Amino acid sequence: MIDPSIRLRRAILHEDLALTTRIITANPSLLRNHDVSNKSSTSLHLAAETGNVAVCKLLIDHGHEDTEISQNVDADTPLICAARAGHEGVVQLLAREFPACVDWCNKKGMTALMEAAKGGYDKAVIVLLEEGVEMEGEDRLGNTALHFATAYGHLKVIRTLIEAGAEVDRPNRQGWFPIQYSFTQAAELYFKQLVEVRNNNIHNGRMMTPPPRHPDRKDTSHWSEGRESGRETPAGSYREGRRETPSGSISSMSGIMGDRGGLVSQSLQGSPLVSRSRAATPVFGRSERALVGRQRASSGS
Repeated sequence: MIDPSIRLRRAILHEDLALTTRIITANPSLLRNHDVSNKSSTSLHLAAETGNVAVCKLLIDHGHEDTEISQNVDADTPLICAARAGHEGVVQLLAREFPACVDWCNKKGMTALMEAAKGGYDKAVIVLLEEGVEMEGEDRLGNTALHFATAYGHLKVIRTLIEAGAEVDRPNRQGWFPIQYSFTQAAELYFKQLVEVRNNNIHNGRMMTPPPRHPDRKDTSHWSEGRESGRETPAGSYREGRRETPSGSISSMSGIMGDRGGLVSQSLQGSPLVSRSRAATPVFGRSERALVGRQRASSGS
């Protein structure tokens, strides 16, 4: 006879809600069912990876997370797993049920937003923004979600983050800005155009800002609806008033970046923008130590 723990995993993988219900009802001790062959992931990790909202809700209703938020050996939560796979329905369920894990970092410093941005899952990114995720969280190398979206060439996610107010002039630990990881020259020009549009919105008092954080969350369904349809968002759609622009940020970004990677030292709001050479693109995801070793090897020292 097949071990009940294996049967439970198979039921979850096959998204068999009825069988999953029967197994956990007959074997309550198997609810979490850590899989030592798969990073000690729990039943909810597995359900989140498959993207089945009904199975996830079933596990939650049976008390899967009553004692603590599940983590595997990489410190991934089910929310991080769902965001990594781009299952926006599960992302929304878990973010609303467990708001404390929305900004959770795994051992690499990756959050659910970073994973969704890295994978190019724009809808999952929108859901997380609606749930009040911290946009400027950093991984261990200082990269934000915008760094990941730019480095992996996901234009929709870049647009979503910039329109939601992500900092475009926030460097990582190596000193590189998100735009400098642009996947192509066209992506770099698109990034600059988005920043220019955002600057105009700030100037005209129409800057879009992220929705408030849980538990003071308001109805923000109009944000994703307006974003999907491409409609212009009127002033006051999210928060009343104009978003403050910090000193040395968007409007003076070119002054900060002018000598790095061949970028022009002129305002992004000014004359036509010139794309830098692709040979100057930095290596994404490398630590300073790795880069130092690479430079020494190339110089023969």
